[in-house]
Amino acid sequence: MRPLARVVYPYPHPDSNPTLANLAAELGRRGWDVELLCAGADVRGPGLGAAGPPGVLNPLPRGGAGPGARLADRLRRALGPALLARARRRGVLLGVDPRGLALARGLNARARLPLVYLSFEILFREEVGPAEAGMKAAELAACADVALTLVQDEERAAALAGATGLPRAAMALVPNAPAPEPVPQSDLLRRRLGIAPERRIVLYTGSLAGWASLHLLREMVGHWPGEFVLVLHSRAASGPRMRAWLDSLRATGRVEISPDPVPAAELGALYASADFLLAPYMPVPDDWTSCANIAHLGLSSGKVAHAALCGLPILASDLAVFRREFAAYRCGEVYTRLEQTGELLARMAARREAYAAEARRFYAERLDPRAPMAAFCDRLEALLP
Repeated sequence: MRPLARVVYPYPHPDSNPTLANLAAELGRRGWDVELLCAGADVRGPGLGAAGPPGVLNPLPRGGAGPGARLADRLRRALGPALLARARRRGVLLGVDPRGLALARGLNARARLPLVYLSFEILFREEVGPAEAGMKAAELAACADVALTLVQDEERAAALAGATGLPRAAMALVPNAPAPEPVPQSDLLRRRLGIAPERRIVLYTGSLAGWASLHLLREMVGHWPGEFVLVLHSRAASGPRMRAWLDSLRATGRVEISPDPVPAAELGALYASADFLLAPYMPVPDDWTSCANIAHLGLSSGKVAHAALCGLPILASDLAVFRREFAAYRCGEVYTRLEQTGELLARMAARREAYAAEARRFYAERLDPRAPMAAFCDRLEALLP
Protein backbone atom coordinates (compact mmCIF):
# COMPACT_ATOMS: atom_id res chain seq x y z
CA MET A 1 0.00 0.00 0.00
CA ARG A 2 1.26 3.49 -0.88
CA PRO A 3 2.46 5.56 2.08
CA LEU A 4 0.07 8.31 3.18
CA ALA A 5 1.05 11.87 4.09
CA ARG A 6 -1.84 13.56 5.89
CA VAL A 7 -1.43 17.33 6.20
CA VAL A 8 -3.48 19.23 8.78
CA TYR A 9 -3.77 22.81 7.46
CA PRO A 10 -5.85 25.00 9.81
CA TYR A 11 -6.56 27.74 7.26
CA PRO A 12 -8.57 28.19 4.07
CA HIS A 13 -6.97 28.52 0.62
CA PRO A 14 -4.14 25.98 0.89
CA ASP A 15 -3.64 26.35 -2.86
CA SER A 16 -1.95 29.71 -2.14
CA ASN A 17 0.89 28.03 -0.22
CA PRO A 18 3.69 27.06 -2.66
CA THR A 19 5.40 24.73 -0.17
CA LEU A 20 2.28 22.53 0.03
CA ALA A 21 2.17 22.35 -3.76
CA ASN A 22 5.84 21.37 -3.92
CA LEU A 23 5.40 18.78 -1.15
CA ALA A 24 2.41 17.16 -2.89
CA ALA A 25 4.28 17.08 -6.20
CA GLU A 26 7.47 15.57 -4.75
CA LEU A 27 5.65 12.94 -2.71
CA GLY A 28 3.45 12.09 -5.69
CA ARG A 29 6.57 11.43 -7.77
CA ARG A 30 7.74 9.07 -5.01
CA GLY A 31 4.52 7.07 -5.00
CA TRP A 32 2.88 8.56 -1.91
CA ASP A 33 -0.75 9.51 -1.39
CA VAL A 34 -1.32 12.99 0.04
CA GLU A 35 -4.44 13.90 1.99
CA LEU A 36 -5.22 17.43 3.11
CA LEU A 37 -7.41 18.45 6.02
CA CYS A 38 -8.13 22.15 5.85
CA ALA A 39 -10.48 24.81 7.18
CA GLY A 40 -13.31 25.14 4.74
CA ALA A 41 -11.51 25.81 1.45
CA ASP A 42 -12.62 24.11 -1.74
CA VAL A 43 -9.43 23.24 -3.63
CA ARG A 44 -10.71 20.30 -5.62
CA GLY A 45 -9.15 20.32 -9.05
CA PRO A 46 -5.61 21.40 -10.02
CA GLY A 47 -3.57 23.52 -7.70
CA LEU A 48 -1.59 21.40 -5.26
CA GLY A 49 1.16 20.10 -7.48
CA ALA A 50 1.93 17.89 -10.43
CA ALA A 51 0.89 14.80 -8.50
CA GLY A 52 -2.71 15.91 -8.89
CA PRO A 53 -5.02 17.07 -6.12
CA PRO A 54 -4.89 15.12 -2.87
CA GLY A 55 -8.04 14.00 -1.15
CA VAL A 56 -9.46 17.24 0.18
CA LEU A 57 -11.50 17.28 3.35
CA ASN A 58 -12.93 20.18 5.33
CA PRO A 59 -13.73 18.77 8.76
CA LEU A 60 -11.44 20.69 11.10
CA PRO A 61 -13.15 21.70 14.35
CA ARG A 62 -13.54 25.42 14.94
CA GLY A 63 -12.11 27.22 17.95
CA GLY A 64 -8.88 26.78 19.87
CA ALA A 65 -6.52 23.87 19.72
CA GLY A 66 -6.47 22.93 23.38
CA PRO A 67 -4.82 19.68 24.47
CA GLY A 68 -6.55 16.72 26.01
CA ALA A 69 -9.31 14.22 25.35
CA ARG A 70 -11.86 16.82 24.20
CA LEU A 71 -9.79 17.65 21.13
CA ALA A 72 -9.35 13.98 20.23
CA ASP A 73 -13.08 13.41 20.66
CA ARG A 74 -13.93 16.35 18.40
CA LEU A 75 -11.57 15.05 15.76
CA ARG A 76 -13.00 11.55 15.91
CA ARG A 77 -16.54 12.87 15.54
CA ALA A 78 -15.55 15.17 12.68
CA LEU A 79 -13.50 12.67 10.73
CA GLY A 80 -15.45 9.48 11.23
CA PRO A 81 -14.16 5.91 11.59
CA ALA A 82 -13.18 5.40 7.93
CA LEU A 83 -10.86 8.40 7.90
CA LEU A 84 -9.39 7.50 11.26
CA ALA A 85 -8.65 4.03 9.90
CA ARG A 86 -6.79 5.63 6.98
CA ALA A 87 -4.85 7.72 9.48
CA ARG A 88 -3.37 4.47 10.80
CA ARG A 89 -1.95 3.61 7.39
CA ARG A 90 1.81 3.53 7.02
CA GLY A 91 2.84 7.13 6.62
CA VAL A 92 3.30 10.42 8.46
CA LEU A 93 1.14 13.17 9.95
CA LEU A 94 2.12 16.75 9.20
CA GLY A 95 0.73 19.67 11.19
CA VAL A 96 0.92 23.24 9.89
CA ASP A 97 1.69 25.95 12.46
CA PRO A 98 0.76 25.72 16.15
CA ARG A 99 -2.92 24.87 15.73
CA GLY A 100 -2.36 22.40 12.90
CA LEU A 101 0.35 20.65 14.90
CA ALA A 102 -1.90 20.34 17.96
CA LEU A 103 -4.75 18.98 15.84
CA ALA A 104 -2.40 16.49 14.18
CA ARG A 105 -1.23 15.29 17.58
CA GLY A 106 -4.86 14.76 18.62
CA LEU A 107 -5.49 12.76 15.47
CA ASN A 108 -2.35 10.77 16.19
CA ALA A 109 -3.39 9.67 19.68
CA ARG A 110 -4.06 6.10 18.53
CA ALA A 111 -2.19 5.86 15.24
CA ARG A 112 1.19 6.88 16.70
CA LEU A 113 2.63 7.79 13.30
CA PRO A 114 5.71 9.99 12.95
CA LEU A 115 4.66 13.59 13.64
CA VAL A 116 6.11 16.35 11.45
CA TYR A 117 5.84 20.11 11.96
CA LEU A 118 5.45 22.45 8.95
CA SER A 119 6.18 25.93 10.28
CA PHE A 120 5.06 29.04 8.36
CA GLU A 121 3.88 31.28 11.24
CA ILE A 122 5.87 31.37 14.49
CA LEU A 123 4.18 32.07 17.84
CA PHE A 124 6.87 33.67 20.01
CA ARG A 125 6.76 32.98 23.74
CA GLU A 126 7.03 36.67 24.67
CA GLU A 127 3.98 37.51 22.53
CA VAL A 128 1.58 34.94 23.99
CA GLY A 129 -1.53 36.60 25.41
CA PRO A 130 -4.66 35.12 26.98
CA ALA A 131 -6.15 34.34 23.57
CA GLU A 132 -3.08 32.34 22.50
CA ALA A 133 -2.12 30.66 25.78
CA GLY A 134 -4.03 27.43 25.09
CA MET A 135 -2.69 27.19 21.54
CA LYS A 136 0.88 27.77 22.73
CA ALA A 137 0.56 25.14 25.46
CA ALA A 138 -0.82 22.67 22.91
CA GLU A 139 2.00 23.47 20.48
CA LEU A 140 4.69 22.94 23.13
CA ALA A 141 3.10 19.65 24.23
CA ALA A 142 3.01 18.44 20.63
CA CYS A 143 6.63 19.48 20.05
CA ALA A 144 7.69 16.71 22.41
CA ASP A 145 6.47 14.23 19.76
CA VAL A 146 7.83 16.01 16.67
CA ALA A 147 10.33 13.96 14.69
CA LEU A 148 11.08 16.46 11.91
CA THR A 149 10.38 20.14 11.24
CA LEU A 150 10.24 22.13 8.01
CA VAL A 151 11.15 25.82 8.25
CA GLN A 152 12.28 28.25 5.57
CA ASP A 153 15.84 29.38 6.39
CA GLU A 154 18.43 29.81 9.14
CA GLU A 155 16.88 33.03 10.49
CA ARG A 156 13.50 31.39 10.96
CA ALA A 157 15.04 28.16 12.25
CA ALA A 158 16.75 30.07 15.05
CA ALA A 159 13.52 31.92 15.84
CA LEU A 160 11.47 28.71 15.88
CA ALA A 161 14.02 26.94 18.10
CA GLY A 162 13.78 29.78 20.60
CA ALA A 163 9.98 29.77 20.47
CA THR A 164 9.53 26.00 20.88
CA GLY A 165 12.74 24.32 22.04
CA LEU A 166 12.78 22.16 18.91
CA PRO A 167 16.35 21.11 18.06
CA ARG A 168 18.00 22.68 15.03
CA ALA A 169 19.35 19.27 13.97
CA ALA A 170 15.79 18.04 13.41
CA MET A 171 14.91 20.97 11.11
CA ALA A 172 14.99 20.96 7.31
CA LEU A 173 15.27 24.30 5.49
CA VAL A 174 12.93 24.73 2.49
CA PRO A 175 12.25 28.24 1.12
CA ASN A 176 8.56 29.02 0.66
CA ALA A 177 8.74 29.46 -3.11
CA PRO A 178 7.05 28.14 -6.25
CA ALA A 179 8.82 25.53 -8.31
CA PRO A 180 10.46 26.81 -11.51
CA GLU A 181 8.15 27.29 -14.47
CA PRO A 182 8.32 29.18 -17.77
CA VAL A 183 7.51 32.85 -17.31
CA PRO A 184 4.85 33.87 -19.85
CA GLN A 185 4.49 37.12 -21.71
CA SER A 186 1.44 38.62 -20.05
CA ASP A 187 -0.71 41.76 -20.03
CA LEU A 188 -3.26 40.29 -17.60
CA LEU A 189 -3.41 43.29 -15.26
CA ARG A 190 -3.39 45.88 -18.03
CA ARG A 191 -6.32 44.15 -19.75
CA ARG A 192 -8.22 43.54 -16.53
CA LEU A 193 -7.84 47.07 -15.18
CA GLY A 194 -7.41 49.14 -18.34
CA ILE A 195 -3.94 50.41 -17.39
CA ALA A 196 -2.24 52.39 -20.14
CA PRO A 197 0.95 50.92 -21.70
CA GLU A 198 3.09 53.87 -20.60
CA ARG A 199 2.34 53.35 -16.89
CA ARG A 200 4.55 51.06 -14.82
CA ILE A 201 2.73 48.55 -12.61
CA VAL A 202 3.90 48.04 -9.02
CA LEU A 203 2.12 44.91 -7.76
CA TYR A 204 1.15 43.97 -4.23
CA THR A 205 -0.55 40.59 -3.73
CA GLY A 206 -2.03 39.06 -0.62
CA SER A 207 -3.71 40.22 2.58
CA LEU A 208 -4.66 43.86 3.10
CA ALA A 209 -3.64 44.45 6.70
CA GLY A 210 -1.54 46.55 9.04
CA TRP A 211 1.48 44.29 8.59
CA ALA A 212 1.24 45.02 4.84
CA SER A 213 1.36 48.80 5.52
CA LEU A 214 -2.27 49.20 4.40
CA HIS A 215 -2.71 52.48 6.29
CA LEU A 216 0.51 53.93 4.79
CA LEU A 217 -0.19 53.26 1.11
CA ARG A 218 -1.93 56.57 0.38
CA GLU A 219 1.05 58.54 1.67
CA MET A 220 3.49 56.17 -0.06
CA VAL A 221 2.05 56.52 -3.55
CA GLY A 222 1.93 60.29 -3.09
CA HIS A 223 5.73 60.23 -3.35
CA TRP A 224 5.75 58.29 -6.64
CA PRO A 225 6.30 59.79 -10.10
CA GLY A 226 3.09 59.80 -12.13
CA GLU A 227 4.17 56.93 -14.39
CA PHE A 228 3.89 54.39 -11.52
CA VAL A 229 0.60 52.81 -10.47
CA LEU A 230 0.12 50.48 -7.50
CA VAL A 231 -2.11 47.45 -8.14
CA LEU A 232 -3.52 45.67 -5.07
CA HIS A 233 -4.48 42.07 -5.86
CA SER A 234 -6.25 40.46 -2.90
CA ARG A 235 -9.14 38.26 -1.81
CA ALA A 236 -9.88 40.72 1.00
CA ALA A 237 -11.59 43.59 -0.86
CA SER A 238 -14.91 43.06 0.90
CA GLY A 239 -16.85 44.60 3.76
CA PRO A 240 -18.05 48.22 3.85
CA ARG A 241 -15.06 49.69 5.71
CA MET A 242 -12.51 47.97 3.49
CA ARG A 243 -14.40 48.92 0.33
CA ALA A 244 -14.53 52.56 1.46
CA TRP A 245 -10.80 52.52 2.23
CA LEU A 246 -9.95 51.00 -1.14
CA ASP A 247 -12.21 53.49 -2.89
CA SER A 248 -10.27 56.30 -1.21
CA LEU A 249 -7.00 54.80 -2.47
CA ARG A 250 -8.38 54.45 -6.00
CA ALA A 251 -9.49 58.08 -5.90
CA THR A 252 -5.82 59.16 -5.74
CA GLY A 253 -5.40 58.04 -9.37
CA ARG A 254 -2.30 56.12 -8.32
CA VAL A 255 -3.90 52.87 -7.08
CA GLU A 256 -5.95 50.21 -8.87
CA ILE A 257 -7.76 47.30 -7.19
CA SER A 258 -7.76 43.77 -8.63
CA PRO A 259 -10.21 42.01 -6.28
CA ASP A 260 -10.73 38.68 -8.05
CA PRO A 261 -7.96 36.20 -7.19
CA VAL A 262 -6.56 34.22 -10.08
CA PRO A 263 -6.27 30.42 -9.91
CA ALA A 264 -2.90 29.06 -8.78
CA ALA A 265 -2.13 28.02 -12.35
CA GLU A 266 -2.34 31.67 -13.46
CA LEU A 267 -0.10 33.20 -10.81
CA GLY A 268 2.83 33.28 -13.22
CA ALA A 269 0.77 35.34 -15.67
CA LEU A 270 -0.31 37.67 -12.85
CA TYR A 271 3.23 38.43 -11.69
CA ALA A 272 4.61 38.59 -15.24
CA SER A 273 2.05 41.29 -16.09
CA ALA A 274 3.61 43.67 -13.53
CA ASP A 275 6.84 45.67 -13.70
CA PHE A 276 7.81 45.70 -10.00
CA LEU A 277 6.75 44.06 -6.73
CA LEU A 278 5.98 45.96 -3.53
CA ALA A 279 6.90 44.03 -0.35
CA PRO A 280 5.73 46.46 2.38
CA TYR A 281 6.04 44.11 5.37
CA MET A 282 5.82 45.96 8.69
CA PRO A 283 5.78 44.39 12.19
CA VAL A 284 2.62 45.51 14.03
CA PRO A 285 1.10 44.20 17.28
CA ASP A 286 -2.29 43.33 15.75
CA ASP A 287 -2.00 39.55 15.98
CA TRP A 288 0.44 36.78 16.95
CA THR A 289 1.37 36.36 13.28
CA SER A 290 2.10 40.04 12.66
CA CYS A 291 4.86 41.24 15.00
CA ALA A 292 8.05 39.23 15.67
CA ASN A 293 6.88 36.72 13.07
CA ILE A 294 7.07 39.50 10.45
CA ALA A 295 10.32 40.93 11.83
CA HIS A 296 11.87 37.48 11.25
CA LEU A 297 10.30 37.05 7.80
CA GLY A 298 13.29 35.26 6.29
CA LEU A 299 12.58 33.32 3.10
CA SER A 300 8.92 32.70 3.97
CA SER A 301 7.35 35.21 1.57
CA GLY A 302 5.74 33.41 -1.34
CA LYS A 303 5.01 36.72 -3.09
CA VAL A 304 8.69 37.75 -3.02
CA ALA A 305 9.72 34.32 -4.32
CA HIS A 306 7.19 34.41 -7.16
CA ALA A 307 8.31 37.91 -8.14
CA ALA A 308 11.95 36.81 -8.18
CA LEU A 309 11.07 33.80 -10.36
CA CYS A 310 9.38 36.18 -12.82
CA GLY A 311 12.25 38.68 -12.76
CA LEU A 312 10.40 41.51 -11.01
CA PRO A 313 12.57 44.07 -9.20
CA ILE A 314 11.38 44.38 -5.60
CA LEU A 315 10.70 47.51 -3.54
CA ALA A 316 10.91 46.24 0.04
CA SER A 317 10.55 47.54 3.57
CA ASP A 318 13.43 47.66 6.03
CA LEU A 319 13.60 44.07 7.28
CA ALA A 320 16.76 42.11 8.04
CA VAL A 321 16.13 39.59 5.26
CA PHE A 322 15.90 42.27 2.57
CA ARG A 323 18.96 44.15 3.80
CA ARG A 324 20.91 40.90 3.85
CA GLU A 325 19.75 39.37 0.57
CA PHE A 326 19.69 42.59 -1.48
CA ALA A 327 23.29 43.26 -0.49
CA ALA A 328 24.25 40.01 -2.23
CA TYR A 329 21.64 40.15 -5.02
CA ARG A 330 20.91 43.61 -6.44
CA CYS A 331 17.35 42.58 -7.21
CA GLY A 332 15.61 45.38 -5.35
CA GLU A 333 15.81 48.38 -3.08
CA VAL A 334 14.99 48.78 0.63
CA TYR A 335 13.21 51.87 1.89
CA THR A 336 13.40 53.19 5.45
CA ARG A 337 11.07 56.17 4.87
CA LEU A 338 8.01 56.45 2.67
CA GLU A 339 9.37 59.51 0.87
CA GLN A 340 12.23 57.37 -0.48
CA THR A 341 9.96 54.99 -2.38
CA GLY A 342 9.42 57.14 -5.47
CA GLU A 343 13.14 57.79 -5.90
CA LEU A 344 13.91 54.09 -5.47
CA LEU A 345 11.29 53.06 -8.04
CA ALA A 346 12.75 55.55 -10.52
CA ARG A 347 16.25 54.16 -9.85
CA MET A 348 15.08 50.61 -10.54
CA ALA A 349 13.15 51.68 -13.64
CA ALA A 350 16.30 53.26 -15.09
CA ARG A 351 18.15 49.93 -14.86
CA ARG A 352 15.24 47.50 -14.83
CA GLU A 353 16.88 44.73 -16.87
CA ALA A 354 19.87 44.60 -14.51
CA TYR A 355 17.58 44.38 -11.47
CA ALA A 356 15.44 41.76 -13.25
CA ALA A 357 18.49 39.59 -13.99
CA GLU A 358 19.51 39.80 -10.34
CA ALA A 359 15.98 38.86 -9.25
CA ARG A 360 16.17 35.71 -11.38
CA ARG A 361 19.62 34.95 -9.92
CA PHE A 362 18.23 35.46 -6.39
CA TYR A 363 15.53 32.90 -7.17
CA ALA A 364 17.93 30.39 -8.76
CA GLU A 365 20.53 30.53 -6.00
CA ARG A 366 18.48 31.14 -2.85
CA LEU A 367 14.81 30.33 -3.46
CA ASP A 368 14.54 27.40 -5.89
CA PRO A 369 12.80 24.82 -3.64
CA ARG A 370 13.45 21.64 -5.62
CA ALA A 371 16.64 20.33 -4.00
CA PRO A 372 15.64 21.38 -0.43
CA MET A 373 12.20 19.78 -0.85
CA ALA A 374 13.74 16.55 -2.17
CA ALA A 375 16.09 16.47 0.85
CA PHE A 376 13.12 17.03 3.20
CA CYS A 377 11.19 14.18 1.57
CA ASP A 378 14.25 11.93 1.93
CA ARG A 379 14.04 12.60 5.66
CA LEU A 380 10.28 11.94 5.63
CA GLU A 381 10.84 8.55 4.02
CA ALA A 382 13.49 7.74 6.61
CA LEU A 383 10.77 8.14 9.29
CA LEU A 384 8.56 5.43 7.85
CA PRO A 385 8.30 2.32 9.99
